Amino acid sequence: MLDARAREALEGFSNWTGRTLSRLGLTANMITAFGVVLSGVAAWRMAEGAFLAGGLIMTAGGCLDFCDGAVARVRGTASRFGAFLDSVTDRFSDAFVFSGLGWYYFRKSDEWLFAIVLAGYGAAVLTSYIRAKAESLGYDCKVGLLERAERLIVINAGLILSTFASSLIEIALLIVAVLGIVTVVQRLVYVSRQGRTES
Repeated sequence: MLDARAREALEGFSNWTGRTLSRLGLTANMITAFGVVLSGVAAWRMAEGAFLAGGLIMTAGGCLDFCDGAVARVRGTASRFGAFLDSVTDRFSDAFVFSGLGWYYFRKSDEWLFAIVLAGYGAAVLTSYIRAKAESLGYDCKVGLLERAERLIVINAGLILSTFASSLIEIALLIVAVLGIVTVVQRLVYVSRQGRTES
């Protein structure tokens, strides 16, 4: 929900960004691909325990994710395939981020936090899958406390602020896991209610 509202509120800035990047010769797919690369680099830094660097790089990748659609609109190249590619690369980015954090805690033999990272990733995958499957069947599924934008904001904040208190990234991951599971339940209940009205 936050992602859609942010795009709507920042439409003017988005159009300016799209025009500027387009003049530099960048295409939407190029920006999408570079965003995935940044997510991979961020994950590598997280795996090494460099949380501040990882958070800053991931923030840059998130900004690019905001820009690719703007460039596509300005260049007139928006397409169903572009939307498909953007959605798929978002899943790659999520996998990189959670894998980097998971590997860090695995190497530290911190089973509790490793389990929290796995739970957060599982909830993230289910959150996106439930909506995709529901909408493919004609249901509405635009509900939930923690979509991708909110999830990345919480993780980024935890990574960057962990410079001041290391426990903050752990708290952020716990929030992502718990609210992610709540979001999964919310979407299941919401779609099931729509299904019952068909009976």
